[in-house]
Amino acid sequence: MYQYCNFQRVAEKEGMKRAMEIMDRKQMDRKQREARMERARELRRQKKEEEQDQHFANLRTGTDATGNASPSGKPWWKVW
Repeated sequence: MYQYCNFQRVAEKEGMKRAMEIMDRKQMDRKQREARMERARELRRQKKEEEQDQHFANLRTGTDATGNASPSGKPWWKVW
């Protein structure tokens, strides 16, 4: 009887160790995926900020999106 209970206890302990290893692995994978997504998000944000800065610099200097100088400093449209 003792050997049967001991076998059950050892089997349960090994099963729990395997379950914890799997849970730890999944948690680590999840953290890595979140870190990757955060890095990608940060890179997109930086790229967008650089594009906006370039666009605003072009507007201040009077050049259009292609880098050509506008014929006059006035916009081609009027609000009123």
